[in-house]
Amino acid sequence: MNKPRSVPVFTEVQRVRSFEGVASQVRNAVLHGGVAIGERLAPERDLARDFGVSRTTLREALRALESEGLIEIRLGSSGGIFVAEPNGQFVGAALDSLLNLRKTSRWEIQEYRTEFEPMNARLAAQRCTEEDLDRLALCIRSFKAAIAAGSDGALLNRLDADIHEAVAAATHNEVRASIMMGLSQATMRMLESLPSVSDASVLRFAAEEFEMLYAAIRDVDPNLAAEIMTRHLMML
Repeated sequence: MNKPRSVPVFTEVQRVRSFEGVASQVRNAVLHGGVAIGERLAPERDLARDFGVSRTTLREALRALESEGLIEIRLGSSGGIFVAEPNGQFVGAALDSLLNLRKTSRWEIQEYRTEFEPMNARLAAQRCTEEDLDRLALCIRSFKAAIAAGSDGALLNRLDADIHEAVAAATHNEVRASIMMGLSQATMRMLESLPSVSDASVLRFAAEEFEMLYAAIRDVDPNLAAEIMTRHLMML
């Protein structure tokens, strides 16, 4: 079991917006190796003393760090404040929030995707494993089953995003996978305000393209995989 540090690694922060000072110190300690992944930090009362802030201020900073995915707060007798394992979902959520706050348009996101995702498909064809292919095949089967069942647009959009994320994951590039998560979330959020695509023929064609994409990745054909992804994105 990881034991909390007995020697303080943090210093008192300025009183002005002090929760940000707390968050900044912990963030820097995590990112620069001052504390290790999986390490348990000192209890709240000790951290509050080290930083020279109230426990209310400390908790505000901890909530911010938890939302960033940098720490994990566990309850129970073996609980505590732990440095979290890196998680691309948090990066994706942060990117989605940034795009939302900046009022990024659907067309700006689409323009980026038409450049970004064909390279994902190309790299996936070069690097994918059997596990990657299994994940992609499962996502495509789920998409086709939802079409056959007449599922609503929200579910279809989520399943479509799962396919794009599976391709990005198959690149084995964490930056690409994380960015794709953020783009998927932002795209789904924007599609919520638009009429659902209900044309069965359009949906079936999309499913056929995904199957062709799978085959190109499986057959290690990077050029064809990129071409199919480009064609698919041009229809969105």
